[in-house]
Amino acid sequence: MGCTRITLGANSTNTSVCILYNSLSDASVFRWETSKYGNLRNSKNMTKDAVLGHGRFCKSGFAARFDTDSATCISVAKVSLPTDAIDASRTGVVKCDF
Repeated sequence: MGCTRITLGANSTNTSVCILYNSLSDASVFRWETSKYGNLRNSKNMTKDAVLGHGRFCKSGFAARFDTDSATCISVAKVSLPTDAIDASRTGVVKCDF
């Protein structure tokens, strides 16, 4: 199956290691790929490509921005659609709680 090299940890002093796709557990922290996914300022402007692109390293398949240059593996606990009563005021948005 092979592996890909990523930098684990939340700071630049950590070393690059070979990681199998879909092998990191929730809360694992690794380097955010700014060259491919940009330097997004916060989770509110997170893109689907960024979540799934970084998520390819996680068992759950999902990752979110952890800080300026780090991502963390997450699991999605709940998905709400705009038609749900609790989020009826939101239109065209799918809300995921993690």
